[in-house]
Amino acid sequence: MDLSKKFLYINTATDSTVDEARIYPASALKAIYETDATNIALALQNNIAADCDVFVITITSGEARTFMKDLVNAINYGTEAFLNVGDNYTNDSISGAVDFGTDISVTEAA
Repeated sequence: MDLSKKFLYINTATDSTVDEARIYPASALKAIYETDATNIALALQNNIAADCDVFVITITSGEARTFMKDLVNAINYGTEAFLNVGDNYTNDSISGAVDFGTDISVTEAA
């Protein structure tokens, strides 16, 4: 596994604009944590700022472990270099646990 060759894609846009899409090297993933029964937060190092961008992704209630496992397995064992963590516009993700009934949100690094 070479984290410099895997990239995490997240798009918070809900229409055809792509100006909200972001991609991070997998090595930028600093933490994944459950904020409540239906939300997961991903902290991704922002190299422009000294802090992390934090994305909140809604999941099916009680499926935090499934989401985390899907993401970690895709990073460590998947053959794809481009990993779609969540895309609001296409409602697509590497994990079936994502619930696109609520949009993915981001708090950018300061």
